[in-house]
Formats: sequence, structure tokens, C-alpha cells
Amino acid sequence: MNAIYLRAFGGVEQLVDGLQPRPVAAPGEVLVEVEASGINLADTYIRRGAFPIEESLPFIPGMEGVGRILALGEGVGGLRVGERVVFAAPGSYGAYVTIPLQGAAPWISLAPAPEGLPLAELASLGMAGRTAWGLVNRFVTGGGKALVYAGAGGVGSILIQLLRRRGIEVVAMAGSPHKAQAVRALGARAVEYRRQPLEEGGFDYIFNGVGGASLARDVARLAPQGHLIWFGFAEEAGAPGLPEALQAHFMAAPSLHLFNGGLMSTAQNRAAYEELIGGLEEGWLRIQIGALYGPEQIGEAHRHLESGQSQGKLVLMRSRT
Repeated sequence: MNAIYLRAFGGVEQLVDGLQPRPVAAPGEVLVEVEASGINLADTYIRRGAFPIEESLPFIPGMEGVGRILALGEGVGGLRVGERVVFAAPGSYGAYVTIPLQGAAPWISLAPAPEGLPLAELASLGMAGRTAWGLVNRFVTGGGKALVYAGAGGVGSILIQLLRRRGIEVVAMAGSPHKAQAVRALGARAVEYRRQPLEEGGFDYIFNGVGGASLARDVARLAPQGHLIWFGFAEEAGAPGLPEALQAHFMAAPSLHLFNGGLMSTAQNRAAYEELIGGLEEGWLRIQIGALYGPEQIGEAHRHLESGQSQGKLVLMRSRT
């Protein structure tokens, strides 16, 4: 079957179609036929060569998805052939992915998924969902007020719902009236930052996946002993003015945290999948799907994501059932 390969680092033209032979599940591995893959902003960083990775070119990108188990390697128990699973693993833009259950990077994980839930929503749990879950469960220890960047995005929209479920008042940044409407539907107050500056402060938690100069501005928005959590760099990798801002607000005792969801433990991954899948089944969690793409549209999907105009989760579909 065919897969999407990255043949060289660069623009979307480097994402090409190619044949992927069916792999063999080695001992301790699960072979999954991919039905849908989440498309993440980090995928565009990898495509451009901005992320350190171990794979040699050409390789199959992608980091999360949903599919059915085709084969179980020797020593794998607790799963069965034909079972649907959600997963986080490299190569989800492929037709197949092999997932090691032991000895792999902490972020590589899978969990059984019930029948009847939408594939696009399940495909969004491995990275976007786990990241949002990790942010909440690592840093939120009580009530209070939180600011969420990119509230209408894949991570942000899930993060809002998890925070609200824990009784947190949420203010979310939105880049357009349409995105602001989506944020409000999730129970957050929206700030259209392109039309009005955010002058509000007193935040106990700020979840910033943008980076850049916004981090220094956020220090002043924190309540005393507030937490600034930096988990991405959609704007830029640097943080100009951040050391000076922390020094200027020293007496308020702000805390700066760096978060990498790839370091979550096996137990944390298991708990994340349990709550997220349970939320979909119970109806309190809604994954906002922005657009569905076929494999031949992957370049269009990356361009849309990089434009900053996308809303919700973008998903690469191999199956429509």
C-alpha cells in the first residue's frame, strides 16, 4: 500500500507518495493498519528540518493516529488482532505503523478504542489529546483562572474542556470572530487578540504554545505565584525579554515551566487515554475537527496549518468508516 514520505527537508513539495511494504511485527511490537492520522504543527517543523529526529531520509512522518491491529509480535499480550487502537508513534502518515510496547521513547503508546466513535476524533488523542491532558494534570492543582493560547486549535480546544471540567475559569486567545465563537462554545471567554489587546491579568495558569515575545508579556499577567507554562513555539523558538520580565516581577514569585508531552510516563499515557476516550464516550469531550484530507491533499493540509487560519484539528483520512 502507499504511504506519504518526506524525501528531503523543506517545503510541502517534499511530501511525496510512495509504496510501503507491509512490515512484520517483531517481538514486543504491534502492527497497525492506519485508518486516520492527526496532523500536527510539529509535523510541519519536522518537514522543514527544525526538529531533531533520528529517522534518515526519506521517512514516513506523522505522530498520532487510529487503526486496527493486523498482527501481534511475540510476547505481546492484552491485545487482539482486529482490535481498534489509538496510538502515538512515528510514521502515522503511512498505511502501516509498527508500535513497540517496551524499550521505546516514552511518548510512543497505544490504547484500545471502542467501536462507534468517529475516527477523526480518535486520531486526535495520541498527541493533541495527551498533550492537553499532560498540561492540566501536571500543573493544575486547584481552582483559579487560566489563559489558553490558540484556544480554537487542536490542543487548545481540548485543553479548555479539561480545565473547565476541573473548575478552572478559562480565557482563551482567538485569532478571528469565528474562532472566538468556537472558544465560547467550549465554555471559555474569548479574546480576539488581533482586534483587542489582552489587558486582563491575575492568571493562575498561562498555557503558552506560541513562544517568542509573548512569554515576557505573560509574566506581567500572572497572579502572585502564578504559573507560566511554555509548551510550543508557533511564533518563534526564542523568548526575547523573558529573563528581564522574570527579574522585574521577582517579588510576585512567578514560576516558569517548560513542558514536553513526549516525556510522559507509561502510567500517565494510560491515564490520559482512559480519561480522553471516556470523555468522548460520555459526551463531555468534543474534538473540534477543522478539516479532513485525503493522502493526496497532505501538502494542502500543511499549508493550511502553517497559515494560522486553521481551526480545530486537521486529520488525514485513509478510511471514512
